Amino acid sequence: MLRLQNVSISSGMRAGDLEKLKVILELVPEIEYICLDVANGYSEHFVEFVKQVRKEFPHHTIMVHKFSFCLVVMAQQRLFALGAFSALIL
Repeated sequence: MLRLQNVSISSGMRAGDLEKLKVILELVPEIEYICLDVANGYSEHFVEFVKQVRKEFPHHTIMVHKFSFCLVVMAQQRLFALGAFSALIL
């Protein structure tokens, strides 16, 4: 039996990436973690994408990769205010 308790799926935020997430997580529902690999975590597009991912996957843990540390405070405030994250792990 394959154990996926510590496996995450990684995604960008280009057109079509959300649909790919949906397909993969429908095929492998045991995956509980989503990693968003972004370079521009401060952009409005990123904030909107995180909101969409949270709406589609309300029970998954969302992590962000390549998130510039100097932008963490600004983004953290925006994302918490939007209800997109319940915790931020650095």
